[in-house]
Amino acid sequence: MSSVKTPGSLSMRHHSPALPVMAPATHRPLRLRPRPPPAPAAAATDRGKPAAELVNPTSPRLLPDSLRAPSPAARRSAGGRSSHPGTAELGLGRAGTRSGAEGAGACEERAGIRAPEEATSGILGSRGRGPGEGRGESAAAAAAAGLGPARGCCGVFPSRPRSARGFTRWRCGFGGPPSTGFLKDRKMEESVNQMQPLNEKQITNSEDGYVWQVTDMNRLHRFLCFGSEGGTYYIKEQKLGLENAEALIRLIEDGRGCEVIQEIKSFSQEGRTAKQEPMLFALAICSQCSDISTKQAAFKAVSEVCRIPTHLFTFIQFKKDLKESMKCGMALALAVTKYKQRNGWSHKDLLRLSHLKPSSEGLAIVTKYITKGWKEVHELYKEKALSVETEKLLKYLEAVEKVKRTKDELEVIHLIEEHRLVREHLLTNHLKSKEVWKALLQEMPLTALLRNLGKMTANSVLEPGNSEVSLVCEKLCNEKLLKKARIHPFHVLIASETYKTGHGLRGKLKWRPDEEILKALDAAFYKTFKTVEPTGKRFLLAIDVSASMNQRVLGSVLNASTVAAAMCMVVTRTEKDSYVVAFSDEMVPCPVTTDMTLQQVLMAMSQIPAGGTDCSLPMIWAQKTNTAADVFIVFTDNETFAGSIHPAVALKEYRKKMDIPAKLIVCGMTSNGFTIADPDDRGMLDMCGFDTGALDKKLSEKNN
Repeated sequence: MSSVKTPGSLSMRHHSPALPVMAPATHRPLRLRPRPPPAPAAAATDRGKPAAELVNPTSPRLLPDSLRAPSPAARRSAGGRSSHPGTAELGLGRAGTRSGAEGAGACEERAGIRAPEEATSGILGSRGRGPGEGRGESAAAAAAAGLGPARGCCGVFPSRPRSARGFTRWRCGFGGPPSTGFLKDRKMEESVNQMQPLNEKQITNSEDGYVWQVTDMNRLHRFLCFGSEGGTYYIKEQKLGLENAEALIRLIEDGRGCEVIQEIKSFSQEGRTAKQEPMLFALAICSQCSDISTKQAAFKAVSEVCRIPTHLFTFIQFKKDLKESMKCGMALALAVTKYKQRNGWSHKDLLRLSHLKPSSEGLAIVTKYITKGWKEVHELYKEKALSVETEKLLKYLEAVEKVKRTKDELEVIHLIEEHRLVREHLLTNHLKSKEVWKALLQEMPLTALLRNLGKMTANSVLEPGNSEVSLVCEKLCNEKLLKKARIHPFHVLIASETYKTGHGLRGKLKWRPDEEILKALDAAFYKTFKTVEPTGKRFLLAIDVSASMNQRVLGSVLNASTVAAAMCMVVTRTEKDSYVVAFSDEMVPCPVTTDMTLQQVLMAMSQIPAGGTDCSLPMIWAQKTNTAADVFIVFTDNETFAGSIHPAVALKEYRKKMDIPAKLIVCGMTSNGFTIADPDDRGMLDMCGFDTGALDKKLSEKNN
């Protein structure tokens, strides 16, 4: 089974061998804990070198092999994921958090220092591990490396970085400034951390943090919204597509195939997704499964999901024996002349496969036009008595052929205005004319309008204050037009981000963005969401700004954290009692406020540095600051691992201390199979983060 073919995925992970451990002379000294008694002489050397020299942060030498993290096989043979035997005695917890007495443990927390085992695995394992290297050391491996408490070298390795700048410093072997994050509650620190399971139902995510697995139906929803294009920060595109396909097949095998088809139709008809390809892929799988009822339902849904030939050609690429047709002659004529071929398929190819028998005169004319061309159609019908509809259809096809042969600008404009021709009907030379673009703009579909804003501005079709700018703004602010065209908020985000930059992603086209159009795009974004009734609840919206949320969404210029921030704005515009925070492996200042425009939000989010992931922080922060919240909405990819307490446990602690029955909504921003929401807790809910129809439904459910 093949997945949707997309460009190669990007990998942002760092794979490197042992790194030099150095610190510049200008960096302030690290605050170290007092050294324990010296180790025995046998453990004090390695390959003839003093141990103190080997782990000295100012030494330019590479780390020896004995300090490298063992392979997964070696770790398993040495007792699995057991911690360093001396960490309990030293008062150190995972990732540099306190688990013992205040004194030295607090010093270690403030200085950002780890236990030796954790520091070694942090440098060579978790983020910068080489091939075959794991994330932690077993007790045997730690002892072999001479890293026990008697070694006398605790606290010399810096903590894992919390930002892109911190990562650069970290590679050189020294930590950044002390953390400005708050100290976590002692009681919470004694709970199970995110690298340990709460119960047998949990699974590991891509960073070996323990989370829950989403249901196959929720996985389907994520796939329909996000697809697998570009993969995620951790999962390659091909693997992600296969995992989603397997979830779909399980649903069909469980007898839920017709329910799957209904979901595909709902997402397509309501315009809840940014791209059609994932839905077409899912529909193709359903159409060739062994379950008869699912297969029949899939075939019936094709005409509702494949609304234009591009969709049909893409679907045919997945299933080549499809037989489908359209009934309306004029609609079919527009489609076959606008989209002549896509993905290696033409209308003629499909007619050869389908052996179509036209059921109406209009369909017969268009079929003859596809297979034989305009000349034969004209000869066949020029002597016949024609109905009004048939005559209109023939004149339309004649105009399509005529515009291809003329070089007269006025004639091109006349044909566009009379027959409502679109850009795809014209020659490249026609599109060099400013007046031709003005004629096209009058009836230009909204999707095409969003794609061509930069082109029309560069060609001076759209100039400040002219009537064309007013027309564009009027169309963008027309809620009925947006709904009819099924414009997804993601399309508006892409158009807005591209237009404001003043140049295209490819080519040399440049323009000066018009302020009125930018304002109209901002308004259009909020209008593309379904109207959400205020619940009157207190909302805490948390945006994951960790490194993994920098992954591009749907192969676009936008990353997941930016899209999450834009989604937050929809809630804050509806719910007056709402507050927005951002987090990675610590709480970071959030630049998003309710009075910001969409452009300001996108700009502000691009300035936040990335770090690790701890999805428990919003609940911990709210508890520490006594912030009352009825609903937590966390926008994340669920790749949490850095916390000393699970998000679900942190929510329960918050409920207990604040005496508020707070709910948690987890908005997944990728199509992986993980969630931090406990499926056994009725107060926690998982949803797809960019489903335009889900937000109002979920808020309504929580209100009830």
